[in-house]
Amino acid sequence: MLHRHIFFVFEAIIISLICSCSMTAKKDALRTVAEADSLDHAGVLFSDTLRLQEAADAFYSFLNRTEKAKALYYLGRNYSVKNEDATAVDYYIAADRLKPKDAQLRGRLNGNMAYICKQQNKDSLALIMYNRTIPFYESANDTLRLLSIALDASLAYCNVNDFQAADSVWNKIISTNLNTYHHSRAMGIRAYYYNSFCKYDSALYYLNKVESPQALSLDFYNAQRAIALFYTEKPDSAVWYANNILEYNSSYRNKIIAYNVLREKAYIDKDIATAQKMHDFVEEMQNHIDIENETRIRAIAKIEDYLLHPRTPLTLADKLLIALAAFLLVLFSIIVFFVKKKSRKTIRDHENSLMERENRVAQHTQKEQLQIAERKQILENNIAKVRKSLSAKSFAQGKEAALFQEINAKFFQLIDKLESKRIFSVVELKFLIVVLLDYDYSTISEYMNCARNGISKTKKRIAAKLGTTGAKLHDTLIELSIK
Repeated sequence: MLHRHIFFVFEAIIISLICSCSMTAKKDALRTVAEADSLDHAGVLFSDTLRLQEAADAFYSFLNRTEKAKALYYLGRNYSVKNEDATAVDYYIAADRLKPKDAQLRGRLNGNMAYICKQQNKDSLALIMYNRTIPFYESANDTLRLLSIALDASLAYCNVNDFQAADSVWNKIISTNLNTYHHSRAMGIRAYYYNSFCKYDSALYYLNKVESPQALSLDFYNAQRAIALFYTEKPDSAVWYANNILEYNSSYRNKIIAYNVLREKAYIDKDIATAQKMHDFVEEMQNHIDIENETRIRAIAKIEDYLLHPRTPLTLADKLLIALAAFLLVLFSIIVFFVKKKSRKTIRDHENSLMERENRVAQHTQKEQLQIAERKQILENNIAKVRKSLSAKSFAQGKEAALFQEINAKFFQLIDKLESKRIFSVVELKFLIVVLLDYDYSTISEYMNCARNGISKTKKRIAAKLGTTGAKLHDTLIELSIK
């Protein structure tokens, strides 16, 4: 018995330690997310992936889904910086599946996946992600990010040759009050729009309106200028912008544009060797892009799968939770069933008890009524017998005491009851006897030796003392006799 008590105490200590550790882990997780949020507002990425992973693991999906989603989002950002897009997408999707309450967070999650699609030239897929992102930024009133995403969408529409949609989105954006940054981006994207279907003069017009080329990325700006200048018969100026692209650590795609401009200029100058060299550089850049695409192709496949299957697959923890919920639901249903059953039984027992009580009362009442009827019948029989045995001489000879005694015995102590009231005289008691015996007026007149008129007055007076009327005096005496 002592061992069992020790075991239970030990078990309680272990459970309390687990709960304490769990609470501590959760507090640490909240602190990590708060720190990551603070750095993010300052434009700095929280880079401690170990702490972020511990934070993500410490939160429960159904209790802290927004905090868990934030930890997963920052993990995805870290892997995006490392160009490990497939792993980054895993974290973005895991965070988005939680459907966090923070609309801006959901916008950033989908926007980052759209950016990965854009990097892979999957503009159709990127447009799907942009259209998922925009409503979240609208809900969060995040105007700056909303404008950036809308401009990216306009660019993507150009890439899929849907110029009407690109034009519609761009016009909607330009109608708002843009700051210098977004105005420059809008002008640059409009130039790209015109370059896309060979309206190079219009492209140059909008490029000249760009106040801050860095808003587009200097590479993008230089690439669009190189294209527009080359095809407006200003190849020397185009070469200057092409060389400017190659001078910096530009993207492979912009380098391809630069090498193509230099190649075409070499052909104009009939410098075949340089043209071939530029052609080789273009192929080299394309090979680099293909290698990058091979490493990132899994990321695109995961995004496509997520769009096709937005619901998260059930984990073991989810299945256990569902099983527990189902068990509790069944248990609750059983409890409700038995409570209702017991309640119905209680109500039935109460109803049966009331019915039995009513039956007993009815039986008792019926029994009393039978007893009263029986006693009344006995009384009536006695009245008939006494009436036959009495004569006027019995009253005239003054034998009231003996007569009262005889009547009292036969009429259930009525005379005692009447005498105890001390409101009747001897003459009135004698009168009550003849009334009880139900004689007619002539007989009463003979017994009482009084006139008919006197009998009526006496009857009314006695009746008033008993609280009844003269007409009901006999019935009142009968009732008094059988009580």
